[in-house]
Amino acid sequence: MKPWLLYSLARLGIFAGALVILLLLGLPWYFAAIVAALIGLLISYIALPKLRHEVTASLAARRDVREHDADTDFEDAQLDLDAAAHPHEEPVSDAQRHAARRTPANASDAAVAADGESGLEREGDAERDGVEQRGDR
Repeated sequence: MKPWLLYSLARLGIFAGALVILLLLGLPWYFAAIVAALIGLLISYIALPKLRHEVTASLAARRDVREHDADTDFEDAQLDLDAAAHPHEEPVSDAQRHAARRTPANASDAAVAADGESGLEREGDAERDGVEQRGDR
């Protein structure tokens, strides 16, 4: 027997068994059908992995895969030409972008940044000294 047919019948049997039990418990038919479908899904997922694997293997074996044809070779050649003409740039993360913004571009920028910080510190010192001098008077 074909694996897909056996798997389908097994899932249908699990669903039908769950539906009968739920109907005997007195649930409305529409609610029993929904719950039986969920139960059937869970039980088949847990209890039928071997059949599921056989079904996927048989489907994969039936698939006709051609590795090369004229169209695929032409598209690959076009992609190779595009890649050579336009080199791929690596994506930049947010962390790299923020680090580049914080890091000075060259040494003169670093010196200006250092002078700017020291200048601000000097202004703060002068203001503090001025306050101290006023307090002394």
